[in-house]
Parts: sequence; structure tokens; C-alpha cells
Amino acid sequence: MVKAQSCRITRWHFVLPLCLVISLSACTLIPLTPLATSTDIAPVTLRVYTFRQPLINQVLNIVTKAYKVKHPEVTVHIEQATDDPATQLAAMTATQSLPDIIWTIDALTPSLADAGLLLDLREIANLDPNFKLDNINPSALAQGNVANQPGLYMIPVVMDNVEMFYNVNLFKDSGVPLPGANWTWDDLIAACQSIQNAHPDVKCIDYSFFGTLDAGWWGYLVPWIKGYGGDVLTSDGLRSTLSSNKSLAGIQAYVNLWTDQQIAEPLGQDVGRSTCFVDGKCAVSFSVASGIGYMQQRIGKQFVWDVQRMPAHPDGRYTGTLTYGYGIGKDTQHRDLAWDFVKMLVDPSVQSTIARNHAGLPVLKSVLNNPAIMGGGPPANMQVFYQSSDMLIYPPAYPTRCGNLYSGMVQSVIENAVQQAIGGADVVDTFTQADLKIQTCLDSSQ
Repeated sequence: MVKAQSCRITRWHFVLPLCLVISLSACTLIPLTPLATSTDIAPVTLRVYTFRQPLINQVLNIVTKAYKVKHPEVTVHIEQATDDPATQLAAMTATQSLPDIIWTIDALTPSLADAGLLLDLREIANLDPNFKLDNINPSALAQGNVANQPGLYMIPVVMDNVEMFYNVNLFKDSGVPLPGANWTWDDLIAACQSIQNAHPDVKCIDYSFFGTLDAGWWGYLVPWIKGYGGDVLTSDGLRSTLSSNKSLAGIQAYVNLWTDQQIAEPLGQDVGRSTCFVDGKCAVSFSVASGIGYMQQRIGKQFVWDVQRMPAHPDGRYTGTLTYGYGIGKDTQHRDLAWDFVKMLVDPSVQSTIARNHAGLPVLKSVLNNPAIMGGGPPANMQVFYQSSDMLIYPPAYPTRCGNLYSGMVQSVIENAVQQAIGGADVVDTFTQADLKIQTCLDSSQ
């Protein structure tokens, strides 16, 4: 979910002090003295670099509150991401001001690791007897790894996948069936046309989410490309494939929701308000689990709403997924305190609190398998988020200098192309040019 220019999203705290281990191992050689308590320790400031967006803030507040119970002597200072993170953090390194804790997300982590901005956490994790990697969802944990550079650079805190939220009242009032788990896009398009015929003041589909997601976000676009047999990159990452015939077919079908069927709300209509779905003026919205709490607050009792699996495309059912978390800056002077903060991300009580507050899907297997976390609706069909493993896709990694699907050149080029195509530009010409720009960067990075 994250575009650095608008602080998206999208998109997504750790360690037993090694000095304590060393001291205890040598305890027979030193006089017995009272153990220091947290109130005896000199105050420390831990700098945390993160996007300041409501969905991320909620999770960070939960983690920080738990951390302060263990370390009241530590001041947690938040530093806001204001630019492409890889570029901004590299500039901080040049001035020796790299933060202690760094927010990162699946497709961004390789860029930060390749630039040498993050510590490899494998050794720290292995030395901590209270930290269990095997209790973390393996798909989420894998997003902290980097191809061709062995290591663990991010501890995940939240997983999220896009599903279809719908206004039950609008569907029923229009005499159309409620979305089913086996719906295709043809089913949804037909339902949307009936809803708009019955409600002239309604646009069926809302492709925005409180200023953090929009029609150009990869989690909306790429499933259409995959759903028509295409892809954005070759498997070796060397060729951009946005202009392949199958990719273009998927992109054209996506753009048709605005230009042909005219069932998607025009771009920019949500500026200055919540969203048309929350206002009851759109029947469907595509969003993530971490937005549920926000929807509950905004919608209240205006109408009944629920969630269902994403509709299927001709070549399969796909949906965008993301995993974000935090890593430790390579220059930190407080490695042990930073590790205690980062590993708090996967503390069972923290993960349970995140789940109960609908701040995202937990990454801890022991919490994920607890049926109690599915309560507290709406939505009533909360389990759909935990039953989508068969259709999840993550964004691929690009060379650092090219950016990624969240920020930088690649994100900007694709988003601009989507906006131009929805605005009436020819899809083939627009995405052929976009492909050429991305390929030029890929070639120069080999």
C-alpha cells in the first residue's frame, strides 16, 4: 500500500542485551552487587523513523506503549518519513544521523539492505533465547529477507491483503445478490450496473482509501495484470513487461471500469472528504484489514457493510498483499534497546492487541490461529482475510536506483501512466512508454 510522495500506503521492534549475557557468564569472577533497575539507568532516546499515517500510527502506538512498560527510561522519538525512504535515509547516513529503528515494507527492504542501511538481525535473534522465529508466519518473515544477500533485515508486525468491502444496503435495495466467494469480475460489473441504474447518485466502485491508496497503487493494478496472464517483470527481474500483450489486456480491462463501464468513481473525487464508500455513495471499496477500525468509526450505523473475497479474473483470482515492520539502523549506538523495541513487534500481547483493534492481520502464528480475534465486527465475514493464501501476490523487487512499486521512479511512472489512461490516453501507447522508461533504468543497473 505506500507511495512516499503522499506518505502511503499503503505501508508496515526488537533483544536480550548481550552485555547481560556476558556479565552473567562471568558472575563468579565479580562481586555480587544489586542488579540495576530501569530507574537506575541513564535516560536514552531511541529514534524511530516511520510514516505518520493513521493506520501505521495505530500499530506503532500499541508497540511503543508495551515497550515503555519494559523500558520507562527510554524516550521514543518519532521521525517522520518525508521522501523516498531509501534516498532520505542515505542522506541521513551521510550526516551520521541514521535513526535507530527504521520502518520498512516488503518491496522497500531490499533497497535499504542493498544500501547498507539496516543491520542483519540473524545473529541477534539467534542469541536471544526468548525470541522464536518459528512462531512467525513464514510468508511474513520472508519479506525481511533479500535475494542474493542472505540476512534478516526486517521483523514484520502486520500482514495485510486487499479484499472487497461492500454496502449491504445498496446491494439489497437494488435487488442484486450479495457478493459471493466465487464471484468473477463479470458478476461484480453486472451487479454494479444494476446498482447504478437503481441509484443514479451512486458510483459503484471506490478505488481510494482515506488518502493513502488510489487507482495507481500496485495492489489494485497488478492483480489485473496477473489475472490476464501478464506480469510486471520477468522472473529474473531483468525485463519490464508492462507492454506485453497479456499485461496490456489486463491494464485495459482495469481502465475500462472508468472509461467503458463507467462504474468506478472518477479520480480525485474523494479529496477533502473521507471516501465515497464511507459516505454511502459507493457500493464497493477495496481495502485492507488494517482499515477496518477506521471504517467502523466513520461509518457507524449509517448502513450495514461486510467483506468478501476479491472477484476472479479470466486467468485466476489474485489480490495484492503487503507486510511491513521495522529494522535496526546500522549505525545505532543502542543496539540492545533497539532489539528490545523491534522484537516487541511480535510479542504475543502486542500481536493480540493489534488483531483485536483491527489494526492489521497478526504475523504471529499462535495469535493468527486464535478464533477469538475474528470477533468485534463489522465486518461479519472477517475470516475472509485469513482464507486468501491461495491468491496473494507480493510486489517484486527492482534495483535500488529504480525505486519500487511503493516509491521512487517505478512507482511514479506506473501511477502517472494509470492516471493518463483513465483520463483517456491510449493504454498501449501510454504503457509502452512507461515500460521503456523502467527498462532503461533496469538496463543501466545491470
